[in-house]
Amino acid sequence: MGQEAGRHEEGEEEASQEEIGCASHQPHTTQTGNTVTRIAVAILAVLNLLCLGIYWVDKLKAKWGKARIPESKLLLFTFLGPLGSVAGVWWVRHKNRKVAYLVKYFLVLLLSIAGHIGLAWLLHGGG
Repeated sequence: MGQEAGRHEEGEEEASQEEIGCASHQPHTTQTGNTVTRIAVAILAVLNLLCLGIYWVDKLKAKWGKARIPESKLLLFTFLGPLGSVAGVWWVRHKNRKVAYLVKYFLVLLLSIAGHIGLAWLLHGGG
């Protein structure tokens, strides 16, 4: 009977070691989450740079008297790349005196920030 009890304890010890082994799979899930986050950050960086470029091109077109980029497209890119649009409006100084545009711009910017916060929440397991 004493030997059976000893074997039973050994079996429990092996089972607990297997559970620990299962826990080691958790970092793999975290690594996948980090990869998704890195991809999302890279996409957002590209969109922000693209948005800045679009504001800059539209500013140059305005100086040269060429056909302009429609405000609806500028606002779309503001939603997709909010930091690039902020740089475009203040650094490039594009459309920063147009009150009607700035009202729409700030509304889209707020929606964009809310959307990006929601995306970050979803990527980090909030949903």
